[in-house]
Amino acid sequence: MKSNTITKEMIVTEIEGMYNDAMLSANKIYEESENGGGKVRQSNGDLVERMFKRIAYLVCNMNGFNSVKITGKKEDSIRITSKSGGYIDASVDVHAIVPETVSFFAECKTYLDKCYLDRASSDLKHFKKPGTKNVCFIISLENAVSKSSEAYFLDEGYIDNIFYLVDGKRSSAKPIWKKDHFKPLNKSKVMELINCVEKHLNANKKD
Repeated sequence: MKSNTITKEMIVTEIEGMYNDAMLSANKIYEESENGGGKVRQSNGDLVERMFKRIAYLVCNMNGFNSVKITGKKEDSIRITSKSGGYIDASVDVHAIVPETVSFFAECKTYLDKCYLDRASSDLKHFKKPGTKNVCFIISLENAVSKSSEAYFLDEGYIDNIFYLVDGKRSSAKPIWKKDHFKPLNKSKVMELINCVEKHLNANKKD
């Protein structure tokens, strides 16, 4: 049964608040600290992870999936073994596992460029396996990828969707956490992400 206490619009509002608070905090850190840029990068490093973890939790709760397990690369990994017995421990930024239904794996970035996209596709290939109900996302605040590069890595088939949550191309000279260059969160893109998570949840729902 769906929860009547949560709406998608409420989730968007909460995520927008998280983003705005983080941008204000980053600007304050930059203005008041030595090596402000480095401290800002550290403070913002997990922002998109926190945003997607919250979206995954709330959308699952809203749709009656209360047993979702949400972890990340520091807490969880999957061991993958080769024919010869070698192995690697693979993980991405966010793992949202809904038992016997669907699993979401997401790489989360403050900005996405070609190098990050290449690495993300390589990491996500370990989770996008035939016969699984795994859904693989990349979620980024800003876009720093050419259309041709994006098309190439999407064609590899390991990424289901890429979401850019603010508009326009990234400029390293105009960081969005500075007041003069602030970009608002695109609430329509957040809603698109919410709808995508909900779609995959309900497509794999047990009767």
